[in-house]
This record gives sequence, C-alpha cells and structure tokens, in this order.
Amino acid sequence: MKVAIRIFLILLAAVIFSSVFAGFKSNDSFSGTIFSISGIVFSLGISLITAFNYSHVKNEYYIKYIRRNLNKVRNWFVFFFAITVLCYVLDYYFRSREIVSFVFVSTENFKVELNYSMLLCITIIYSIFYYFVNFKALQNLRDDTFNEALKEEEKKEEWKEWEEWKKREQEREREKKEKLAPTDNAVN
Repeated sequence: MKVAIRIFLILLAAVIFSSVFAGFKSNDSFSGTIFSISGIVFSLGISLITAFNYSHVKNEYYIKYIRRNLNKVRNWFVFFFAITVLCYVLDYYFRSREIVSFVFVSTENFKVELNYSMLLCITIIYSIFYYFVNFKALQNLRDDTFNEALKEEEKKEEWKEWEEWKKREQEREREKKEKLAPTDNAVN
C-alpha cells in the first residue's frame, strides 16, 4: 500500500509540474548528471548498509531488529534505484524519438500532461531525498546499536559487581561461622 501511495504521489507531482512547466525537456547532460548523482548516493547508501557493524551487540532480539531494519532500508534503496533507472531509460527512449509528454486533457487554455523528463527529475529528486532520510535513519540505528552495546556492557559490570559482593558476603558468613564454632581445644 505504501508503495502504491509513493508512486501515486510521484506521478501526481510529475503531472502537476508538467502542466505548470509545459514543454520542459531535459537534455542528455542534465539527465545524465542527476542520474549520476542518484547512482552515487545509492552506492553510498548500499555501502553503509553492507558495512554496518553490529558485532558488539550480543542481544539476539536486538540483532534481529537491526537485521530487519537494514534489510528493509536496503530493499527500499534498491526499489527506488530501480525506478530511477527505469525512468532514466524511458526518458532517454522518449527523447530520442522526440516524444515529450503524454497528454491527458487538452483545451484551449489548459493542458494536463505527464512530461517524461519531468517524471525523471521528480523521481530522482524524490529518491535522493529518500536516500538522505535513510542515511539519517542509519545513523540513528548505529547510535542505538552503540547505546545498546553500552547497556549490555553496563549490565555485565553490574553482574560482576554483584557476584563479587556475593562472594565477599559468603566469605564473611564463613568467617563468622568459624569464629562462633567451638574449637577442639576448648573441650579439653
């Protein structure tokens, strides 16, 4: 459902901007440049996901949580990059055949159309925005992972302190019993 809503919003924005900026047509260098930017940002995001280190986390539940989030972000990165590639190829195809847009409604004063170059631009801008939002989410996940590891380490330290305290108490109890216990020499 979320995918359908996102695609619908991208198409709606493309139709609105296409209608406002009628006749917009990108050239090869512009399309190639924004597509290259998208590719660079995509590869940075995938690198961050792949290199994400959670080896210091020992809690299995939290490890599953991290993996699930990383997989979800990775899948969305791939999805948006695939859509971006598709739009880039379609834009190139339509521009090479000099097909600028698909007209839905046309009157003397108003025209509702979907400009393919505009669709490419909006899709890439949206995907780049999405990549940056997820960079922030990855940063938060990394911080949460670090905080969880610190909590686990603190629990270990508390457990060690408790065990040491328990040993000291047991030692004191043993010493008390030894002092209170009658010795063999006192009987004679």
